[in-house]
Amino acid sequence: MIETNSQLNMLFQQAEQCGKTTLQLYKLQGVASLSKLIASCAFMLVMGICLFIALIFLSIGLALFIGQAMSSMFNGFIIVSVFYMVFTFLLYQLGAVSIKRAVRNAIISILLKSNKHEYQNRD
Repeated sequence: MIETNSQLNMLFQQAEQCGKTTLQLYKLQGVASLSKLIASCAFMLVMGICLFIALIFLSIGLALFIGQAMSSMFNGFIIVSVFYMVFTFLLYQLGAVSIKRAVRNAIISILLKSNKHEYQNRD
């Protein structure tokens, strides 16, 4: 009887240790997935800033070119700003849902791809 109790206690201790180890593994997998997601977002932010700066310079150059062609710098900047207003309105009306869906899908694929590689490496 004492031997059975000690075996049960040992079994419970091993099950508890297995549960703690599994929980620690899931925590580490979550941290790894989150770090990959943050790294991807940081990269996209840096790329977005660089593209934004390039777009500003291209817009100024286009406005100056149009203004010189129309012999009124003011009109060149107005035309470029109206173009951006129309583009923004169309993007808001037509692309809001698809942009949100693309961002959600990108986040999910990053998280699932990192978990998939971890499971493949374990086998």
